[in-house]
Amino acid sequence: MGSIGLFLGAILYPVLSQMTVKRRLRKWCQENAGSDKTFTCQVELNESGIHTESNGTRIIYAWEKVKEIKETEDSVDIYLERGGLVVVRNRAFTSLGVHQQFIELAQQYLKLAHESLQPHGDS
Repeated sequence: MGSIGLFLGAILYPVLSQMTVKRRLRKWCQENAGSDKTFTCQVELNESGIHTESNGTRIIYAWEKVKEIKETEDSVDIYLERGGLVVVRNRAFTSLGVHQQFIELAQQYLKLAHESLQPHGDS
């Protein structure tokens, strides 16, 4: 009987845990972003980093903290150190050209930041 209980617990725990995490995350988002179904977030790229602004809060992510820029089917995902992520949905771009310019600019700033971190060998 105990084995059956352990088996059922092992199967049900991941599902229940995931539901709990989703519920808590949804509640946290509603408390911090409001209960509106939509919210606006602005993303700006410049030399100092990735500037995001939403609900009156501005966050700047330094290029040195960016690990990877990945283009997916419906977004541009910018992966940061320590599990951070900035997602810019394709619907945020007015055209395919603007989308491509955004990616190229992000990659350019990322390359410059990583080059500046490389040790310069003086012989």
